[in-house]
Amino acid sequence: MKRFIVCFLIAVLFYGCEKEITPNLSSEANMKVVINAMFTDETNENEVEIRWSIPQPNDIASPINDAQVILSSFDEVILFGLDSSKPGTYRAKTNLRLQQEYTLTVSIDGQIYSARAELASGKAFNPPTFSYSSEEKLYYLDKVANPFDPSNPAIYQLEADWSEVTGYTQLPKEQTHALFYFFSLQTLDVSQLLPPPSEKIGFPAGTIIDIKRFALSQENAEYWRQVLLETTWAGGLFATEPANVISNFSNNAAGWFGLCGTTQLSVIVGEK
Repeated sequence: MKRFIVCFLIAVLFYGCEKEITPNLSSEANMKVVINAMFTDETNENEVEIRWSIPQPNDIASPINDAQVILSSFDEVILFGLDSSKPGTYRAKTNLRLQQEYTLTVSIDGQIYSARAELASGKAFNPPTFSYSSEEKLYYLDKVANPFDPSNPAIYQLEADWSEVTGYTQLPKEQTHALFYFFSLQTLDVSQLLPPPSEKIGFPAGTIIDIKRFALSQENAEYWRQVLLETTWAGGLFATEPANVISNFSNNAAGWFGLCGTTQLSVIVGEK
């Protein structure tokens, strides 16, 4: 009987300590500033995108339109202006130089967020290779770059256009254009080698493909690796546990500031 009473009292004690908690995910206290700034050495405008983080996956990130954005080096200060046609986006013309450290400073309501980076040098690269399907009479991307390159990590952007090929000229743009991204990183993950299934797109002979290579620093490459683990590579056979992606911004801001040297070339599919 004594044992029963003791067990009953322990059960009551633990039950009395229970408290239902509903986390307030939408609270402003949980919101982070997200800053995305991937600059290139091309002679054009670079842009900084600034938004609030979202509490739920399907929410739309709210733009921040009242920030002050400055890019500086030891001999230059560049002010970015808000793009009135694109909320949360700030633009400025830049002329990035090698072996120069740059600081991106973002001020929002008196709070300062900053990050530093140096321009990663652009490198020449080989054109992609293709495999041909005689049954479909279409070409498919075979190899763009080595997925593992510890010395020269990079992002490859491929824009394919077959709108001028006979038989395709009357089709809408979404049926004659495609955009691809491939990553060559300093690590090789199983999730990268065995990602979730994705759609394969074939091209007719005569397709023009413009390839641009964005050189990455080691730190920037690690940032993109973590982004891919949380997005494109997630859901595969060897997906990793979800985790926060690293950032090089101060004061707990999310996102990344990176400077990429670029190189590019064009190929015509099926041309020898």
